[in-house]
Amino acid sequence: MNVRKVLEVIQSQGTLTRADVMRCSGISAPTVSKAVSALLDAGLLEERETAEFSVGRPGKLLQLPRFSAQVIGVVLEWDYCSIVASGLDGHLHEDKLDRFKTPQTYSELIEIISGKILNLVEKEEIPALGVGITVPGLVNSNDGRIFLASNLHIVDGQAPAVDIASRTDLECVLVQKSTSLCLSEKTYGAGQSVEDFINLDVTSGFGMGVFTGGQLLDGQHGLAGEIAHITVEPEGGRMCGCGNP
Repeated sequence: MNVRKVLEVIQSQGTLTRADVMRCSGISAPTVSKAVSALLDAGLLEERETAEFSVGRPGKLLQLPRFSAQVIGVVLEWDYCSIVASGLDGHLHEDKLDRFKTPQTYSELIEIISGKILNLVEKEEIPALGVGITVPGLVNSNDGRIFLASNLHIVDGQAPAVDIASRTDLECVLVQKSTSLCLSEKTYGAGQSVEDFINLDVTSGFGMGVFTGGQLLDGQHGLAGEIAHITVEPEGGRMCGCGNP
């Protein structure tokens, strides 16, 4: 619990010394030191010398890794898919962005993505701690299987995180697109200091993510906030990708 608290403080506050972490977290100095050592050993933190002049011996600065560790992001869409690497501090390495046309079959999709992830990791020679995958569809948070993706039917009933993990030997997690946008807004955007907010996604579809009391609202099977597939014009309206007007 203390290790997680220290990591959360540095994630939210940015670069800090051990003394800063102690003040922000309310955790004792020995406990902070032990937690920081564990995070450094795990590659979840990095430290550097302070560049600022101060009286006495300056404390080393702690920060989330930007270049010494990475996570991989995968965005699945009906027309194009994207793969990009990011530091643990959320900084996107946009020069590593790989965007490609969505294949026609699920097996092709998994093979292409898995191959590109492995190539990216091997080329950079930087430890990859995991892969995050987003999809514009209904995702069962219990087993990671997609109920329905109205604009990307090749993934219906599939579990891409499980299939990619088996080919890359990396930890993979699948998140519904609107939920991922909501989490991103809470972590890095305008939602950082807000306890209750709604994030609307109007792109390839229509979705919503909800934070209440500072916590993501998941609901049963992770389907809370799903507002698409609502009939607006029962007579003569445009057809949704799910087959309903």
